[in-house]
Amino acid sequence: MRRTLKELSKCRLDIIVIGGGIIGAGIAREARLRGLSVALFEKEDFASGTSGRTSSLIHGGIRYLEQGAFRLVYEAVQERFILSRLAPHLVRPLPFLFPIYQGGGREVFTVRVGMILYNLLAGSQSIGQYMFLSPERVRQLEPTLSQNGLLGAARFMDCQMDDTRLCLATLLSAEARGAEIFNYTPVISLIQKDKKIGGVRVKEAHTGNEYEMSASVVINATGAWPPPGREERPAEPAGRNTNYRPSENMDVVTPTGEEKGDSITPTNDITSKDVVTPTPTNGRGLLAAPVGAGVRPTKGVHIVVPRMTERHAVVLESPGSKRIFFVMPWKEQTLIGTTDTDYHGDPDHVVANQEEIESLLKETTPFFPTIANEKVVASFAGLRPLVNENKKNPWDVSRKEKIEWTPDGMLMILGGKYTLFRKIAIKVIQAVMKRHPKMRTLRRPHPEPPIHGGEMNTIDEYTRQQMASKELPISPKLLSHLIATYGTHYEAVLTCADSDPESLLTPLTSLGYPALAEVIYAVRNEHARHVCDFMFRRTRLAHSPFQRSLPLIQAIAEKMGAELGWSKETIQKECEAYLAEVT
Repeated sequence: MRRTLKELSKCRLDIIVIGGGIIGAGIAREARLRGLSVALFEKEDFASGTSGRTSSLIHGGIRYLEQGAFRLVYEAVQERFILSRLAPHLVRPLPFLFPIYQGGGREVFTVRVGMILYNLLAGSQSIGQYMFLSPERVRQLEPTLSQNGLLGAARFMDCQMDDTRLCLATLLSAEARGAEIFNYTPVISLIQKDKKIGGVRVKEAHTGNEYEMSASVVINATGAWPPPGREERPAEPAGRNTNYRPSENMDVVTPTGEEKGDSITPTNDITSKDVVTPTPTNGRGLLAAPVGAGVRPTKGVHIVVPRMTERHAVVLESPGSKRIFFVMPWKEQTLIGTTDTDYHGDPDHVVANQEEIESLLKETTPFFPTIANEKVVASFAGLRPLVNENKKNPWDVSRKEKIEWTPDGMLMILGGKYTLFRKIAIKVIQAVMKRHPKMRTLRRPHPEPPIHGGEMNTIDEYTRQQMASKELPISPKLLSHLIATYGTHYEAVLTCADSDPESLLTPLTSLGYPALAEVIYAVRNEHARHVCDFMFRRTRLAHSPFQRSLPLIQAIAEKMGAELGWSKETIQKECEAYLAEVT
């Protein structure tokens, strides 16, 4: 049973994770797989930052081959295969086309060589072979793709995923194994004891109560967000790396009482060459690699338009540069993105402005002329927390992660690709075990258990089995949606409708989903606390044609209110807060 913050404050944990994005989620899950006690704190909702605003791809990153990042691509294609088996309901193969045009930045020979190398790096973990298609065959497969100057296209396989759901499923996997996860619980300061970070002070958003939590290791996984308690300061120029003093830039407090709680048991000593300990530049204990120095935030914008492709994602080259972007099927619509520009503003307020939206449309129009007649359904923007490098173009900066210990003992994760979250988490826990060899850990389970809801071979096979073996009170379309969203836990959603199946399992939109039972499930089992949580992250209705449907929003708010005890006034405020956020 989940402990309250008050109860947790009386215990000493092995690990505290700050940040509820995919990297923090992966670390929490990995910690529990190794038997370490862990609590995770997120100041907003889970996956509300970068991890919920991605291109929704689990991929090797074929363009990184041009940078010579062979090791990064190798790790990514291996992880692509593993994740498609650990979470087959959320990570699924998707065919891609890479069209080659006369006058483009990449020649047919170059793309062929890249594709061959991409397959070789995947080896036995390949999810599909590459082939080169004639212009006529491309036209048959994707008739809306421009044929003007088309020389052909490479067809290959990568994976598409649901970024918010995969992050949440990873957190729920950790929680099912005993991790304590809290959204809307910001870390407001770090606790220092004997000149070492030994815990955090958190604030419960809905009550305002504050609690001190102690742990052997505090891990900062906030990505493009500053470490907790850091004061505002001007952004550093791209490529510049500086240090700053925690006494000046971070709230560090001394615990008010003696540390209490569970005893800590030893662990194995595992080395990690990926972990470095920076050397302070003076005797005052500098905290190395903060956001603004160690991290180079870059902004990625996406737009959602009505469906444009038949079944392929299309890899395109931005006219005038070699930057890659995608046009891909997404939630019965088309997702276009992403951009890649340096960002120096407030990470809590990252939006796609009109100029960026129009720029993406302009880049896409030469390849998909019909887009000129389409209306943009939605847009969103996120920040990549790239490791700061002295490179002119943001898209040339490495996506490789960096794991660093600060001199006062906090572990920082900088950079990293979503695709590699599981591998990064393993490296982080190895770093913790090396630093604290007396912690007792378990052997990593083999085979590795599936991610929450992924207990199946393939989603298609599982869906067919469920349709054939059970009489279910829902349509095949709603069943497919539930399995694709919740995996093997879809039956728990149906259970939420036991009191009134006819009402609670009736789809609320012409999409065939969601049903009100999903709202109940989100509150009871997935830590949903606000209408925005459900519309943006438990579903992606906020980026659908129904994003401003007042009857839909009202129905969801009233059902959440019934679960959470909201007044009529609170229900109205929740609706207004959502409408103010949606774009």
